[in-house]
Amino acid sequence: MALSSLSSLIVAVAVLCVTASASVIVFDQAPYDPELTSRNSNTIPNLGSDQQIADDLLVQGPDREITRIDLWFTCRSNASPPPSQVLMVRFFDDAGGEPGAVVHNETHSVEPIPTGDGNAFDNNNAIYFAEIELFTPIILNEGETYWLSPIGMIDSLTWQWQLHDGTLRAHRARGGTGGPDWRSQSETSGEPLVGNFAFRLHAIPEPSILALLGLCAVACGFRRTRR
Repeated sequence: MALSSLSSLIVAVAVLCVTASASVIVFDQAPYDPELTSRNSNTIPNLGSDQQIADDLLVQGPDREITRIDLWFTCRSNASPPPSQVLMVRFFDDAGGEPGAVVHNETHSVEPIPTGDGNAFDNNNAIYFAEIELFTPIILNEGETYWLSPIGMIDSLTWQWQLHDGTLRAHRARGGTGGPDWRSQSETSGEPLVGNFAFRLHAIPEPSILALLGLCAVACGFRRTRR
């Protein structure tokens, strides 16, 4: 095999490998709906008075290694845009239709990115976007339900997760005046909780078949060159 042809093949395989390493969207509960409200999801130290939100998810296909979370939210703050947010991001397993045990837990400082939209239900509160690159990827198993729960960790700010739709009993909440147990209804009115929340999950893609074939071709090329 000519050296120039072999070099070209190696470059092509390298490009394929880089493409294969880029993340892919494996769960997409976006976009947000600016005509819907956002919900408080805040600090663990204030669990007795602040509400926390969890939304369920099921990733289709094989096991997925999640590397990034995209979130849409509002923030009750005098600053515009608000200061950097400190968010704890937790994944729970499922326990009979409720969040069960925590299977992954990370805390991140994120910069709010303006979307240009305002929340119609919260005095036109600006809606922001954040990309959270996980320090350690989490593997979500095929066919298993999980719950995502991001919470604001700055006591002086009120972080609010923006709704995606108006589905009944689509999420769970705890804290507030309703106590530490997860619930599917309002602690004040008793009405069902409404809405899925706006988020997106990115994962490492499955190995590229083309890249594997290219590597085999390179190996064959080296073998022929040695003869």
